[in-house]
Amino acid sequence: MKPPITIYGGKKEIGGNKVLLEGRDAKLWLDFGVGYASRSKYFEEFVNPRPANRIGDFIEMGLAPNLKGLYREDLIGRREEVEYDGVFISHAHMDHCAYVSFLNPEIPVYMSEVTKLVLEAVKEAGKRDIELEILAFKERPIKKGAEEIERDIRIFKSGKRKRIGEFEVTPVNVDHSVPGAHGFVVDGPEGRVVYSGDLRMHGRGREKTEEFVEKAEGADVLVLEGTRVEEKRSRLEEDVERDVVKWVKEHSGLVLVDFNFKDVDRLKTFLKASEESDRIFVIPFKEAVLVKHLSKKLKIPSLDNFVLFKPKRRSGMFEERDYRGVEKEYYEKYESWTYKDVMENEKKVMLFLSYYAFPNLIDLKPKNALFIHSLSEAFNEEMEISKRRMMNWLKHFGIEYRHSHCSGHASGSELRDIAKGINPKRVIPIHTEHPRKLTRLVK
Repeated sequence: MKPPITIYGGKKEIGGNKVLLEGRDAKLWLDFGVGYASRSKYFEEFVNPRPANRIGDFIEMGLAPNLKGLYREDLIGRREEVEYDGVFISHAHMDHCAYVSFLNPEIPVYMSEVTKLVLEAVKEAGKRDIELEILAFKERPIKKGAEEIERDIRIFKSGKRKRIGEFEVTPVNVDHSVPGAHGFVVDGPEGRVVYSGDLRMHGRGREKTEEFVEKAEGADVLVLEGTRVEEKRSRLEEDVERDVVKWVKEHSGLVLVDFNFKDVDRLKTFLKASEESDRIFVIPFKEAVLVKHLSKKLKIPSLDNFVLFKPKRRSGMFEERDYRGVEKEYYEKYESWTYKDVMENEKKVMLFLSYYAFPNLIDLKPKNALFIHSLSEAFNEEMEISKRRMMNWLKHFGIEYRHSHCSGHASGSELRDIAKGINPKRVIPIHTEHPRKLTRLVK
């Protein structure tokens, strides 16, 4: 018999995963994310879905599936009986979970404890947005004094089975560029469906993916991500660590760094570089919120071991009135430096400064700075344009550029090994721009 599975997002694009399993007495989603490539076909910075139309624009343009019994009453303008029994979130990247924001709150959302911690940090540090109300939301239109409605979040543990109707779901921890990532092994009367989520075999937790492959063996259907199907090899996190530690220790001036702070492997790499070079790690507010939440569960230093970077706000004079809400609370509670403090200690500082915060260079005016970029290289036209802008900033201030990165996704050879270990009867490509190449690779 053929397991009933439908792919509503993640076809011929990287991300946007929405996988539906339908049984006789249960319907389950595996991930429910935003498809950035699909979204960018129609929308950009100044052309956005209209708030007045709630999710009507998303459904019309095919960014959210047009299905009954799925969405919030306030977003569709009518009450519908819920027809779905749960959503299992593989990890806390928005292309896998952001559009949970749209779902009816009666639908339980299953995730790992660490995934919930990451999403709590995103919620605390970010602004309210209809596309980013994963853990809780306010009904639209938002009324003054309206209370948040919390979702039914249920925590799962790796290896612990969860029965929902005729389905038995086993989450299994995998190695990825964000902590708490899981793949799913789903057993039902019509066979075994295995969903990879996003995974790799070259990070510090590669043994997790190996365990997932063992537990997923004998799948009838393998829904496999293929982000890097065309690439033969992967750099190791240890390679990145070697580069970064060397560069930071050798540089005599200010060190600026940019990487994905959700990637705890990469965070540990830069922490080691700061420790071995005896530098103070200065980080922005949003990254500080993430450290505060993740240090509760993971083996990373508490926020007391960092210094917060305090940028200009409103008056440009660092007045108390310039800062509000949670951000102000963090600056008052933890040691915080302005650009002046950073430059007074530039030889002893490693400052996290993302490309989007580059205007702060106008205040810093570094004389002898190194910028270490530890994110993926540009792979589309929009990213190429941003890369050129970034390099213009660095050239203007005479800042040396270095790049070192390893991906959160398996290479083609790793994907082949994963599929060989699982030995499925059928492979469904997802999270890839080259589905046919993935299918041919794993035959």
